[in-house]
Order: sequence, then structure tokens, then C-alpha cells
Amino acid sequence: MSVQLQSAETVGKRIKSIAIRSAKLTGDIHAVAIQCLGHAQVHGDVTLIDRLAKALAKANAPEVFRNWVREYAPITWNGDDQVKLIPSTSKMFKPFNIEGAAENPYWEKIETKKPELTLEKLVKLLQGLEKRVTKANDEGQIAEGEDVAAMLALAKRAQMIVGKPVEASEDLQLAA
Repeated sequence: MSVQLQSAETVGKRIKSIAIRSAKLTGDIHAVAIQCLGHAQVHGDVTLIDRLAKALAKANAPEVFRNWVREYAPITWNGDDQVKLIPSTSKMFKPFNIEGAAENPYWEKIETKKPELTLEKLVKLLQGLEKRVTKANDEGQIAEGEDVAAMLALAKRAQMIVGKPVEASEDLQLAA
């Protein structure tokens, strides 16, 4: 591929155009995001915020956007990229804070903070592992050549281990 260099004047004009469009776009994204959060709060419908998150190009940091949503609303996405409203009975529930979201645009969040893993979360993951393997198998998402029976057996062993009380210092061995 051959790249033709443009004059500094042409590149400068393009940079100016990008700056103008970028400033407008970020403002538009923020204004629409606040509307989507308000819609979710009033109607319990998270489809608009999901559509906005999925509409963002990589350059617009969609993962940072999602973490911003998680910070200001009881909304999350799972590993399958499905959005959900977190029920108020859940330990993960955070009330809507639309005023806070309005004051803090998502792009000001420099780092993407992933949820921390706790023993309790690990136990829940292990408890649901058999179901996830079965679902992945049913949907044809198991890599070719993988032994589904062995995966299910491991998942069942893990589920048996976490079925009893687990202490943080306890040595967990999955080997039979």
C-alpha cells in the first residue's frame, strides 16, 4: 500500500475538522447517554443504553462507557454482551445517579476498572459453570475437538466443592 503524503496545510485543515466534529460528537454522546439513563430509570428499559454502547466505535471507548454506566446506574452487561437491569435485591445493585452522570462525562474516566474478584463471586461462578458449559454446547460455542464430557465433569466437581461452606484459606483441589 502506497501512502501519498498531503501538504501540512491540508492535514492541518483535516485536524481542525476532526477537532470540531469530535467535540460535537462527545457532547452528543453524553447528552444521549443521560437521556438513555433517564429512560431506563423511568421505564426499566435498558435497550436504549445498550444500543448507544454498541453504537460507539472503538475510538469512543465503549468499554469505558459501559463502566461509566455501571457506576451511575444499576445496569450491567454479562460476558455474552447482554445488558440487564440489576434488581434492587441484588448485592450488585446501585441506585441511579443521573445528576452525577450528567456532571461526569464518561470519557473523563481514564482507566477501565473491572469488577474485583472475591471468594463469593468465584463460588457463584463455579456454581453456574455446568449450566454455562451446557449452554455453550447447545449453542455450538465449544471449540472444535474439545471434550464436552470432560468439561461437564470438571464443572460438576467444582460445583460439588462449592456446595459446602468454603473458607478463604481452604485448599481447593478439583482433582478427583
